[in-house]
Amino acid sequence: MKVHFKDVGFIKFGNKDKEPNFCDINTAFTYKVDSVDEQDVKATYHLSSKQGVNLDKLVMTVMLMDDLGTVNVNVTTEDDFNNV
Repeated sequence: MKVHFKDVGFIKFGNKDKEPNFCDINTAFTYKVDSVDEQDVKATYHLSSKQGVNLDKLVMTVMLMDDLGTVNVNVTTEDDFNNV
């Protein structure tokens, strides 16, 4: 399965009603892709903070569920991913 992170867009966490800088990609909580592990129907992305701030590293898994293109997306911290 080929799921390219650039096609998904970017990941932001926060509440724009409480955080005035949320929509500014230069100051918002954005992540970059450190590595990608691809299998037939599953891709695992290892993400770290794009701004270098002290945010937990994340792991995102994308799994193809059927031939219609339904996908299951799971995002968790790297620590939780490694302890499962």
